[in-house]
Amino acid sequence: MYGSVDNMNDHQILATAKLRATTQRLAMLKEMRKIHGPFTVERLHKMCRSMDVVTVYRNIKSLVAVGVMREVRLKDASLRYEFSPGEETHHHHAVCNSCGYIEELSECKMHSLFSQQTSKKFKSIDEHVLEFFGTCNSCSKK
Repeated sequence: MYGSVDNMNDHQILATAKLRATTQRLAMLKEMRKIHGPFTVERLHKMCRSMDVVTVYRNIKSLVAVGVMREVRLKDASLRYEFSPGEETHHHHAVCNSCGYIEELSECKMHSLFSQQTSKKFKSIDEHVLEFFGTCNSCSKK
């Protein structure tokens, strides 16, 4: 749907998603491109200082609905988001229990693993969430 996002500007991403390119959305997309990994609404709100938190939440809801962002739930139960316009590659995360660093893990074999299993109650699985928690290299050296 989106093609290579690296070659698309924020106006094109919003046009492809059939959303108006408002000043707030453009500012949010600009800031999201700077963030590595999943982020909280609070972090994005701090980066978009000119917007109130309700505007940030409202725009996030719209961007999630059209696939420009996706929700990520981690062990701490806080809802986070990722900038992922048209992302077709499903992925998981490894999270450091010490410093909170989050790394994207690009390969996922869970769908093929489930297809090898026999379930009496499920005909199909549409999606899944799997996150790994441990200690990153930097924290393990301390």
